[in-house]
Amino acid sequence: MAPTIKKDLRLTSGILWSDLTDHLPNYFLILNENENTTLTRPYVRLFSDKNIAEFKHKLSTVEWDTLYKYGNINDGNYYFENKIRECFNSSFRPIKLSRKRS
Repeated sequence: MAPTIKKDLRLTSGILWSDLTDHLPNYFLILNENENTTLTRPYVRLFSDKNIAEFKHKLSTVEWDTLYKYGNINDGNYYFENKIRECFNSSFRPIKLSRKRS
């Protein structure tokens, strides 16, 4: 959960000093002071060989002849994008990243 109140954030800054170079790099850190913050694992898609094969199979079963029946190019493009998106989303379902991988 991202902090929503500015008072939960603490800014720390400084200069990295070294006599070895003539550059003077600066840095700053934005730290969250909220103790109730819990890290949530993101959702990812697995592109395994099995899922790729399923995606290809679903694409091959789509009725592509319907695409040529549209008189308006925008409607045809919408149909094409929608079918690709449906096949993609059903083959590569978002799953929560495992604790081991995170």
